[in-house]
Amino acid sequence: ADLPHGWIDKCLDFCDYFLTGVVEYQKLITRNPIFLERVEG
Repeated sequence: ADLPHGWIDKCLDFCDYFLTGVVEYQKLITRNPIFLERVEG
């Protein structure tokens, strides 16, 4: 009851949007040489 009106719908919309790009985000992290160099040392 403490959430603003429409918050849940906006949250669900964001989740739908985010999920469409998860594969791309994973590629950016797991295949990015700059990122890998920083986390692997």
